[in-house]
Amino acid sequence: MFSLSNAVDYYWPTPDGQKVAIFLEESERFMRL
Repeated sequence: MFSLSNAVDYYWPTPDGQKVAIFLEESERFMRL
């Protein structure tokens, strides 16, 4: 599981205007695989 401090590192702004926080969920799934 990702800790809050690690999650903050992934809070980069994307061209779509969203935060990369969503990318964390995909990364978490990738780590489980």
